Amino acid sequence: MAHPSVMIAGLIVGSDPEIRFTPKGGKTARVSLLTKSRRKKRGSDEYIEDPQWNQVTFYGVLAETVETYIKKGDRNFVVSGHLELKQRDGKFYTNIIAEQIEAFPVSGDRISPLKEGVDPVDDDFDPEIPF
Repeated sequence: MAHPSVMIAGLIVGSDPEIRFTPKGGKTARVSLLTKSRRKKRGSDEYIEDPQWNQVTFYGVLAETVETYIKKGDRNFVVSGHLELKQRDGKFYTNIIAEQIEAFPVSGDRISPLKEGVDPVDDDFDPEIPF
């Protein structure tokens, strides 16, 4: 069965990584990541923000990276992975199993995906080369 793919842009990490180990000794890390959606209030020009906390689980090397570099209060991450649905005590819970995480550092009022020292201009680009 294929799992639904998901990509979320999280605003803030709500908890320090919770580190655990699988029965075979593999490392896992779990964090909560805040996302917000905005919708227009019916019959009004006013917008409403809907915050949602998402549980994200990392395995293996990603778990080690999260344990080392991410802490409560860190901001601006994009996580891609797949959804996992669990049922416990008659309730359903969703969890994102992360396959990739990327940080977007904040500079001023803008979020920039570029790392320091990276030149966004490709000087070797030749528009005459056919593809």
